[in-house]
Amino acid sequence: MDAYWLFLVVVVVVFIGLALYGNWVIAKRAKSKKPVTPPSSAKKKQSDIGGIDKSDEIKIIGRRAFWQYVGGIYAVLLLIAVVLWFFPIQMGKMEWNWGLALLYALIFYTVASCSQTVDSTELGARYFLDKPIDQVSSGFVFVPALFCTLKTDTRNVIQDELPADPEKIWRAPETGGDGKVPPGMFPPIRVTFGPPGPNDGIPKDDPYNMRMTAEVVPVVIWEIKDYIRFRAVVGSIKEARKQMADTAATLFNALFANMTPAAAMKGLDVHSETLRGTIDDKVEHWGINLRTAEIKAINYSHALNTAVLSIPKATVTAKATVIDAEGKKTAQILAGEGKGGAEKATLIGRTEGLKTMASELDLKGREVLAAETARGITDNPGQKTIIVGSGGFKDLATVGAVLGESLSNKMEVKNA
Repeated sequence: MDAYWLFLVVVVVVFIGLALYGNWVIAKRAKSKKPVTPPSSAKKKQSDIGGIDKSDEIKIIGRRAFWQYVGGIYAVLLLIAVVLWFFPIQMGKMEWNWGLALLYALIFYTVASCSQTVDSTELGARYFLDKPIDQVSSGFVFVPALFCTLKTDTRNVIQDELPADPEKIWRAPETGGDGKVPPGMFPPIRVTFGPPGPNDGIPKDDPYNMRMTAEVVPVVIWEIKDYIRFRAVVGSIKEARKQMADTAATLFNALFANMTPAAAMKGLDVHSETLRGTIDDKVEHWGINLRTAEIKAINYSHALNTAVLSIPKATVTAKATVIDAEGKKTAQILAGEGKGGAEKATLIGRTEGLKTMASELDLKGREVLAAETARGITDNPGQKTIIVGSGGFKDLATVGAVLGESLSNKMEVKNA
């Protein structure tokens, strides 16, 4: 049993010695990834928006040092296993080969250390006690159990609608509620726009050409390139999204303070370029590639959208009313012209008939008119009563006298 405890003490001492040696090698051989020194203007922009210090260095162990360290440990343990192989230990009636046991333990440890994988859609990096070793490729990765860890994240292109996807945006209810944002939800980026400008070229009756508060929705498309630097500077995709959203909100509040939403939408391409430049400066040393950043939309309140949607309907209704009135006016004019034409045609026909009567019967105009008046009085067969005044009786008597005289004269001429 004394040999057994002696063996355990030797193994523990060897492991402690290897660990101390490994830390010494790591400190001695640590490499540095230094960021490219940006121009003074870019440095100023970076410091203004809270970027990392350009003097920061990300120390990594390095792949070569890692494999030298692992290879040295395996070589020492295999040497111990070989030595113990030839010196078995008698434990009671059983002979115990510690060399073979150590060899089996090494095989089991190696298999367990190779059980982790990196998917083809992921980026991965090995860490020793939270110190970065190297970035690994997809497939099975050797990660020494108990001492090292494997960190992974997506290598796919990420499209983020800031501050979160639409289904995770929380808007406070108009009435009721305590105003607290539920867990997992995010308030939108709200911006207070400025008043109309004198030379912005926006029509005064534009419903969006006024001072108001609205939601501005930016979209960024990016991908992780240097995973170790990304984890060291930012930490996670969630934190990167938060910082980019804060940067966009700060920019929008400064950029749109002196213009209306209508003016902002008019220059949306220019404002999107400004957004991209600002975020690009922010993420310069994050280890990511910013593909694009743009303003997706400006969202207004439900009440404003409802009011704006009612404007075309009211305009169409007003135009329809004007058109209907003009149509009725035209119909009345045409009806009057038609009635006048009919009356004119009647009068012309009646005049021609009276001329023919005067010519054929050799009557004077007075006689013809008297006969026409009498005809008009009795023209309606249903009329049984004629109501006239004293002047009316005089006229009728005159008509009768004229007709009687005319017919008498005609008879005398005919008898002669």
